[in-house]
Amino acid sequence: MAKQDSVSITTRLGGNRTLVLLIVISMLLLFTVDTFIVPALGGGGSRAPDYVRYTVGGRRVELSMEKFQSAYGDWQKFQAGQTMLSGRPRQGGTEEFLADLMIGSLAAEAGVSVPDDTVREFIATHPLFQDRSGDFDRAVYAEARKRFFNDIPERAFEQEARRHLLVDHYTKIYANSFMAVGDDECWQRWKANHPKVEVAYAWQPVAPVREGMKPEDVAEADLEAFWKDPAVQTRHRTQDRRAFEAAAVRAADCEDGALEKAREEWKGEASLALGETEAFEFWSQWRSYDFDLEGRSPEEIAALRKENEARVDAEDEAHRKRSEEERRAKQAEKGLDPSGEEPAPVVDPYDTPPLELEEREQFRLYWRARVEKEVFLRKLLERVRLDASPAKAPGAPAGPAKVEKGALEAAVAKWSRPGLGLRFFRQETPVDQYEVEKMEGLGLPNCPLRYALNDKKAEDVGVIHPEILQRTASTSVLEERGWVIFVPTDHLPAVVPPLADVRGKVLEELLSRRARDEARSRLSRLRKAAEDGRLPLEEAAKAEGIATAAAGPFNEYTWRPPLAKDALKDEASRAEAWKDERSRLSAVLSRYYTFREVPAGGFSEVLDDAEGTGALYLVQVKARTDPAFEEMTQAQLAAERRSIGRQRLQDLAKELSYAGLKDRLSLFLDGKPAPEPEEMRRGGG
Repeated sequence: MAKQDSVSITTRLGGNRTLVLLIVISMLLLFTVDTFIVPALGGGGSRAPDYVRYTVGGRRVELSMEKFQSAYGDWQKFQAGQTMLSGRPRQGGTEEFLADLMIGSLAAEAGVSVPDDTVREFIATHPLFQDRSGDFDRAVYAEARKRFFNDIPERAFEQEARRHLLVDHYTKIYANSFMAVGDDECWQRWKANHPKVEVAYAWQPVAPVREGMKPEDVAEADLEAFWKDPAVQTRHRTQDRRAFEAAAVRAADCEDGALEKAREEWKGEASLALGETEAFEFWSQWRSYDFDLEGRSPEEIAALRKENEARVDAEDEAHRKRSEEERRAKQAEKGLDPSGEEPAPVVDPYDTPPLELEEREQFRLYWRARVEKEVFLRKLLERVRLDASPAKAPGAPAGPAKVEKGALEAAVAKWSRPGLGLRFFRQETPVDQYEVEKMEGLGLPNCPLRYALNDKKAEDVGVIHPEILQRTASTSVLEERGWVIFVPTDHLPAVVPPLADVRGKVLEELLSRRARDEARSRLSRLRKAAEDGRLPLEEAAKAEGIATAAAGPFNEYTWRPPLAKDALKDEASRAEAWKDERSRLSAVLSRYYTFREVPAGGFSEVLDDAEGTGALYLVQVKARTDPAFEEMTQAQLAAERRSIGRQRLQDLAKELSYAGLKDRLSLFLDGKPAPEPEEMRRGGG
């Protein structure tokens, strides 16, 4: 193909549009994912003239084995570069190829074709085949075919490009014609799915039923049978529990004066020395997570400034004096009298908005004191950990050495100083991970200590944790930042306790279940009485002494929860929420989908207490009406349109996949009906 300076765009598609719906884009097809050799399709090596045979519009289409293999080879080479060509990668499997063959025949039957000019224009204008100036380059074209398309010949490439464009053209045709979904169609579907219902409902509270049940009425055999239920035992299974010792320090508890004294006292300790850029590097590493000024309150920023201001002022004053001395010295060298010149004006660095400061300057003005404190305290806790960790003796068993009893406490005492805030904790009674969060001065919600402890097993008892942990999970909250180390001292695995240990709780659970079963049974009997007597729910419930109310008409979108979820906080108030009309109404209306399909006069199943109101409910649908068109919002209209469109895509994709086409077009391979996709994947004939 000669180099072209320009190519006019051709979009002509000949043929009849009546069969447009039979063509769909390749990306909509439900293609398979595996590729296997062609002989797996049939007897292998067949020379029959109709190795592939199918029928389109009463016309039989046949391919010999030689033609099929040749076409399949070119098609596979073309698919190898589909990602580069169209951004829609395909696996190049035999099912895909057969589907493309049949779709091409359907298109031909409809009189649809892709003109030569369109193929040439597609190739000439594709960036993959252009030089740096944006012009088609034959050398680039040849190199691309060799590199991305497994060295496919030029003529074969153009034929496969024609097939590719045929599918791509029909993408637009399908989108413009078949995908048009009218408002009326959306409305009819939405109306059918969301009818408005008017209901009467009865409720049976559980608490009054439970009050009539006594523990002594439960037979021991019944309690033991209930306890044997694995689900019941799982609910009463204990958490893993651990005893431990810990050392912790909170940066906010460390006094500046105490920190200065400690650093002066230990200035000879290399392990506690701060490198020149160590604090800045730590700050840079964690800046975006922990030390970002953006979003902090003016009070927080003012506090950070105050922590650093005196040191910054001293540094700036010293720098100003040095600069002035250097200026005077240079003037004296030149024989000039510097005394008559005005000194350079003093610039307050805090005049610059914090977020506009260069990184190192922001660290110096706002973060240095705090970060240096944290880095030093981390080094201090690391030193405590090392002192508490025993040296491993020669010939000792494999694995980490155990910490001697009291070693961590002794190390804390050695390195603790007044005002540093270094504290020792001992939890002698094993606790679970949730109790760790509640430990005053040590635990916090979702703290790293909780999760690190929760990973420890029996073999970890006595082994000090090798890492220094952050004290808090909310590391951007500066007041809670700090460091923690710990050593497990005991481990109690999760177990199912003996029934005797949890007898009271299990008995209460059994009685509560029986109360709910009885409440459900009462409503079931009420439903049967109403159905057998052809009575309205209100009349049947009145005879049984059960209260009722009415609601509606409503559907999913016309009701709103009348009660805030957090209005009932404690367990006692939740158990009696059924006494509040709004709670009962919410419990019924929120279960719209359970009785949406119930005909007028029919009853729902007994509704469980999904809202936690302490009662069960029975609903009778009194009437069903269609919602008005005006009740459907634009968002719901758009959602229905998308849903209908997706369903159409799925249906047509299935119809035009290999699985759908092989039966519709009577596909035969080597004289036999084409195998199912599952057989194809296994390589069956």
